[in-house]
Amino acid sequence: EGSRRGVPWTRIVAEFFAIFAGITLSLLADDWRQGREDRAEERALLVSLADDLRADSAELTGILDWAYRHSRGAVWLRLRLDEGPPIPEDSLQIRLREVTFSSNYDPVTATYVALKEGGRMSVIEDGGLRGRITDYYERDQAARVNVATTVRDELNRWRETFYDYFEVPLTDTTSVIQLDRFRPVRPWSEFAGDPDVRRQVVMIGISGGVQARSTENLLAANAELVTEIESYLSSN
Repeated sequence: EGSRRGVPWTRIVAEFFAIFAGITLSLLADDWRQGREDRAEERALLVSLADDLRADSAELTGILDWAYRHSRGAVWLRLRLDEGPPIPEDSLQIRLREVTFSSNYDPVTATYVALKEGGRMSVIEDGGLRGRITDYYERDQAARVNVATTVRDELNRWRETFYDYFEVPLTDTTSVIQLDRFRPVRPWSEFAGDPDVRRQVVMIGISGGVQARSTENLLAANAELVTEIESYLSSN
C-alpha cells in the first residue's frame, strides 16, 4: 500500500499526455504539410492542363478551317462535274487541293496522360471538376479522334480514285514533290462521269460538315473547361 502511494501518477499521466500531444501535433503537422504539397501539386497540374487545353483549342481551330474547306471545295467540284469545262484553272486547282488534302487532328493530352498513368487524378480535390476533365479527354476528345479516323479513311478512298485522273507534275530538278498543283492524265469527261468520283466528292462534303460540327462542339467543351479551371484556381 505504501509503495502504491509512492507511484508518481500525476507525473506519469502528464508525461503520457505530453507524448500523446506531441505525436498528435506531429501527425497534424504532417497532414498540414502534405495538404499544402497536394494543393501546390494540384495548382501546378491544373495550370499545365489549362495550357494543354489552349494548345488543343489552337489545333482544333486549324482543323475547323480545313473542315470548312472540305465542304466548300466538295460543293464547288460536284457542281462542276455536271457543268463540265471550261473551268478556270486556278479555281480548279484550289478546289482540288481542298478536297484532297486535310489537316490531321493531333490531340494535346500530355498532362492528362501523365496524371492518369501516374495515378494522380485524385490530387484534383474537386470531384466535379475532376469528372469534367475526365469527360473531356475520355469522351469529347476521343469522339473527335474517331471522327478524324473516319474522315481520313474517306479521304484515302477519294485519293485512290483521284490519282487515276490527276498526277503531280515532276521535272528533272524536282527534289521534293510539291502537292500544290495537279495535271490531268485522262479526259475531264471520264473524271466527271465516274460514279465513284461523283459519290466520293459528295462524301467528302458530308465528312467536312461532320468534321466542322464535331470540332465546334469540342471547341465549346474546351472553352468551358478552361473557364472552369481558371475559376477554380482563382478561388483556391
